[in-house]
Amino acid sequence: MKNKNTPPRLTLRFFRWFCHPRLMNHIEGDLMELYTERLLTEGKRKADLKFIVDVLLLFRPGIIKPVEGYKTLNTYGMYKSYFKVGWRNLLRNKGYSFINIGGLAIGMIVAMLNGLWIAHEFRGTSLRQL
Repeated sequence: MKNKNTPPRLTLRFFRWFCHPRLMNHIEGDLMELYTERLLTEGKRKADLKFIVDVLLLFRPGIIKPVEGYKTLNTYGMYKSYFKVGWRNLLRNKGYSFINIGGLAIGMIVAMLNGLWIAHEFRGTSLRQL
């Protein structure tokens, strides 16, 4: 016979399916505590409904179980490799690199000077201040 003091099985199974394994015990314990407290104060029907709402509100990216094979990426090695390849190409093609870096520097200087000129124009200097 079915126990009357347990939360809805389908909702509990859904929670166990989507919850991250490291967080499941703590969150499930809190959910069960809330459920038993509500069961005593509000009755079975309201406790079940509030349990379902609580589980659905927990369905968010922070506690969803990661997809199998997903691992956090460590991109330090990738950037280190990119830097090495870039540095080698810089040393191998000195003239081409000098032209590119020089053009980039001149472009940045022109952009900054244009910004200063536009800021000066918008400052609104009048003839009396000259």
